[in-house]
Amino acid sequence: MPNQLRRLMTALVPKSNWTIGYFRNYVALDPVADAFFYISAVLNPFLYNLSSQQFRQVFVQVLRCHLTIEHVNKQISKNSDIKKKDCSLSAIKQ
Repeated sequence: MPNQLRRLMTALVPKSNWTIGYFRNYVALDPVADAFFYISAVLNPFLYNLSSQQFRQVFVQVLRCHLTIEHVNKQISKNSDIKKKDCSLSAIKQ
């Protein structure tokens, strides 16, 4: 949230129109925004770990350098390829 607030402050008021108070608030917000950024980067893997069993499985596999889970899109494309082959074979038989 502080990063978005900092962006809005920069976007809404041109820097040529900044007052000293506005600039002080912007500078004071800078370390707070950075702290929130780093805290979220540290906490996200733990939150994903708590909420997703698949994340835990894939994370362990990545740590072991042995990824075996296929992405869902790969499975969908394989199924559609099989259906296309079945359709083309049935067209040939007719």
